[in-house]
Amino acid sequence: IETSGAAAPVISLVKAARASLAAGRTDQAGASLERALRIEPRNAWVWQGLASVHVVTQQAEQAESEAKKSISLGKRNPYLDVENWRLVAEARKLRGDAAGAAQAQARHEQLQQLIAP
Repeated sequence: IETSGAAAPVISLVKAARASLAAGRTDQAGASLERALRIEPRNAWVWQGLASVHVVTQQAEQAESEAKKSISLGKRNPYLDVENWRLVAEARKLRGDAAGAAQAQARHEQLQQLIAP
């Protein structure tokens, strides 16, 4: 997010959300990201962060929806997409959709190879 051109308050909120998520404070992380979305509702990085929170809180349908929103807003950024497809795979696993999870995981791995050095 730091090099995405996002507004400084959005960057601060995303960093705070990452720290909260790492500390297990999912409610706080979600609140920070919701605030960031109010500032920049079309920021793919913020949508991805929200998807991460919802995977952790096992809200699979919401997580998948947010990851797909991030993909659609991300302008084919492979670094963004690789994580989004991992999140889609995780969300589908949580829902018990093994075939869908495998499909998303395959896309994740394909993108991972594109960006690998």
